[in-house]
Amino acid sequence: MAYTYDFKDNVVYGANDINAVRTSVLTKGVVEETAFSCKVLNHEDGVKIMPGQAIFGDGCRIAIDEEGVLKEITAGAVNYVYLFNNTLAGICEVLTDTIYPTGDYVLLAEVDTEGNVSDKREFAQLKTADVQRYAESFTAQLALSDTLESGSVIGSVTLPKSGCSLIDFDIRIENDARTRVRLLPKDDNFAVWTPEVGVFSSGYVVETFAYGKYRNLRFEVSGNVMTVTLDYISKKGTDTLNLYIAGVCMR
Repeated sequence: MAYTYDFKDNVVYGANDINAVRTSVLTKGVVEETAFSCKVLNHEDGVKIMPGQAIFGDGCRIAIDEEGVLKEITAGAVNYVYLFNNTLAGICEVLTDTIYPTGDYVLLAEVDTEGNVSDKREFAQLKTADVQRYAESFTAQLALSDTLESGSVIGSVTLPKSGCSLIDFDIRIENDARTRVRLLPKDDNFAVWTPEVGVFSSGYVVETFAYGKYRNLRFEVSGNVMTVTLDYISKKGTDTLNLYIAGVCMR
């Protein structure tokens, strides 16, 4: 048959048809309803998975209720906390294991041998065409003084548009440090991050290194103004360096 259609009266549909609706609009991962959706926290009995829901690769959904889920972990070993779509048993599970998961799973966290929890959540994304309704570039040069106190505003950058859905830019201190940053404005300061191609909420702090010093820079966006703040410096001094910013504002 050259085509299919759904849903119509007097036609029998199954779970695969319902799940296909999800896979047509969402990738697999945790549905980011709040900053704590399916987040893993330490607990006296092991770890606790907070309320939330996630979508698996075949479109099946798992939902953790408001009480959350408590799971034991193996002490003294690296543990992986994940959601698993057990297609053989026909169920979905919340699991912990010392072996890295395989199959249709959504990784939530890694717990090291000391019991420290590292957030490893994968977030579901809308499957939309990568169309930029506009993309306008901007550049700026600010003076970064090592005499500034933590929390001091370095300067502000006027963006070409307000309400940007994505601000993608490079920052460079003189010729010694270069960092790529992506800002995704949100209502809160929770951020999902991977090196070099990370997605950040406004307010994320990025660490840079130049002339033997570490500096943490904070970027906050309001309307079409991005404020740059010195959040931390490893050693104060008398140097004043040029901070170059070049990027694009997309919507």
